[in-house]
Amino acid sequence: MSAQSSPNRLILFAGYNANAGAIRRSDIELIRELSRFGDVHCWYDNNSIADESLSAIQEYAASISVGRHGQYDFGSWKYLYQKFTGDQLDAYDELVLTNNSLLLLHKLDQMFADRSSRAEDFFAPLLLDEDYPGPDAFIEDYENNYDRHTRSVMYASIFWSLRRNLFRSDLFENFINTIQTEDSRLDVCHKYERGFSRRLWRNNISTTTLFPRMFHHVALYTEDAFLLPSLGFPFIKYKALQQDFFDIPDIRARSEALMRRTHADYRGMLKDALSEYANLGDLK
Repeated sequence: MSAQSSPNRLILFAGYNANAGAIRRSDIELIRELSRFGDVHCWYDNNSIADESLSAIQEYAASISVGRHGQYDFGSWKYLYQKFTGDQLDAYDELVLTNNSLLLLHKLDQMFADRSSRAEDFFAPLLLDEDYPGPDAFIEDYENNYDRHTRSVMYASIFWSLRRNLFRSDLFENFINTIQTEDSRLDVCHKYERGFSRRLWRNNISTTTLFPRMFHHVALYTEDAFLLPSLGFPFIKYKALQQDFFDIPDIRARSEALMRRTHADYRGMLKDALSEYANLGDLK
């Protein structure tokens, strides 16, 4: 149960693990930290997970489901959401959708406090445009020059927070209940991540972001991913460490600086991730 009495949060956590069912320690730590702020329900898009991992998650999560569906995070969120009756959903003030693509670097108190201070119906850390070359600009200035309805711009679906009047609306329920298997991850991104963002704008839903800036390209995967934690974003994406989409200049120096700024409780996890994904196991 939540350590905070208000708001009452329902947190749906989508996971996938390629390591023969053994869940990463960093997943367990993220679920434990999330459980301080709401009721966490997990779905792993796997055929099975190891009993030891299952027991570790159950210590902090209100429930855990395991089942392969191939619909990515959105499918896991759909199946979790559908487990609740309308009366059960109405007991919550806020719905959070998040996933295990994130490595936790800091405690989540500040981000949840920041979200709680904002009245908007929808909150996400970042607004992204993968084709935006820069320079970095305030979102309002970006929107004066670009049409968000036609560009590949979207709220990053790593952490979405919805107030009750949004997650109990026909707009959201029609969206979540129509998620299905798509041909590729890119199709999922376009149809659901970008698609839901556009639904919010077309329906004049009030939205806000942790960062009021539009970064060039996708800040979660560029060198900016190593800067965001110092600005209040408590995570880094594993794919940034892997340099999946962009080469990170001076990644060793950036990683050393990131290590120094990471909360002591999570520094060991970052060290392990840098060793595994960035071949930087010798960092101190």
